[in-house]
Amino acid sequence: MTKYFTILLMLLTFNLNAQTSDIQIFSENLEPFHLIINGQKVSSTPAEIQSVSGLIHNKTYDVTIDYIMPDTPDIRTKLQINHGVQQGVLKYMVPKFFQGSLIYRSAEKNSVANQANISINMNIGEDGFNMSMNSDESSSQNNQNNTSSFENSNSYQSNDSNINSHSNSNENIIYVPGYNGNIGCSNPVKEERFEDMMESVEDASFAEDKVRVCKRILKTNCLIIDQLIMMLEEISFDEDQLELAKFAYDHVYDLENYYKVYDVFSFSKSGEELEEYIENR
Repeated sequence: MTKYFTILLMLLTFNLNAQTSDIQIFSENLEPFHLIINGQKVSSTPAEIQSVSGLIHNKTYDVTIDYIMPDTPDIRTKLQINHGVQQGVLKYMVPKFFQGSLIYRSAEKNSVANQANISINMNIGEDGFNMSMNSDESSSQNNQNNTSSFENSNSYQSNDSNINSHSNSNENIIYVPGYNGNIGCSNPVKEERFEDMMESVEDASFAEDKVRVCKRILKTNCLIIDQLIMMLEEISFDEDQLELAKFAYDHVYDLENYYKVYDVFSFSKSGEELEEYIENR
């Protein structure tokens, strides 16, 4: 029994001291997917963004991106979190034209597992012992982002969590010349990437399809107001433009330039409804 306790104590010390990271995986093609790690589905519902907490450094994980769209092939790859990576939520992108690996993009300061209460379960049986660490998280819910807690027993506890961060750590970078007002989101997309996004919008056949594609883009990206106006001008009807303009309010960098949106509408009533929406937020 003393031998078992000594080994158990060593494993417990190792797991408590093991360096871990929280990750966020998002799909460049903006299609919802299930995330599977080491053969286990960790996402309760498909989403364009999947998040996992507690991945151990220097351990290789088998990752499957299981797209729900039948015409989009699933992706199988490996992921290893190395020592020396940046602190915070590590963001990885599944490239639209996959070439064998996920692409590391950046690190967010916020954690996907804030205010977690950790409980440790230990069982000793004839075949040895096992140990699991369960994290009971307190987090807000958002249906667009799935957050999963990775446990040392290789089981997962899933819940929805909003991990979007509007960090202004890059406030010294000038994204809009002459603009120094309030910032609604950080790091607007570069022009080259936005052109690829607009191609997806233009390829959509109907107005409602264009709105849906635009929303998918906005969920995971920050735009400047001129880019948003280009999207709105691609949509034919005021009603659909108004729907997108409301949704986009939290995803615009130069927020005080939002007044430019009103010029897009054909009818003054649409502008009045948007103004009322913003005032009541």
